[in-house]
Amino acid sequence: MSRWIIPAIALLGVGMLLNAAAMYYSAHSRHHNGLFDPAASAYGADPVTWPGGGHIYMMPAQINSNAWGFILLDTASHRVCVYRILTTASRLRLMAVRDFSADLKLSDFNNAAPTPEQVKAMLRMGIGGGKPAPGSQPAR
Repeated sequence: MSRWIIPAIALLGVGMLLNAAAMYYSAHSRHHNGLFDPAASAYGADPVTWPGGGHIYMMPAQINSNAWGFILLDTASHRVCVYRILTTASRLRLMAVRDFSADLKLSDFNNAAPTPEQVKAMLRMGIGGGKPAPGSQPAR
């Protein structure tokens, strides 16, 4: 068994346990503090957020065929970071950081046909109005 499999499984397991604990707390808590109470915002209460302000997300990622890591996404600063887990050295390596705030201002970049403008034109002309062509198979 490869050396990275055990740490990768452990990392995913910890994430799943934290998620399960949050779901259990949400379903069984008698003391709703706004953290998991969807009705809190309906009553005008400010919901309590996790450390990080509720805008930092972590996702596991497979870097290549034998390397794992994780991605941090900060929606407040519009940055994404990619880290690789170095299991042989018990360390993390920062591989990339990108500020994507300018990317969000683009409406069409590096798209293959049909581009968004071509799709809009097709819809204006009544082409592909959501009806399948005669004899075609429905999508599954």
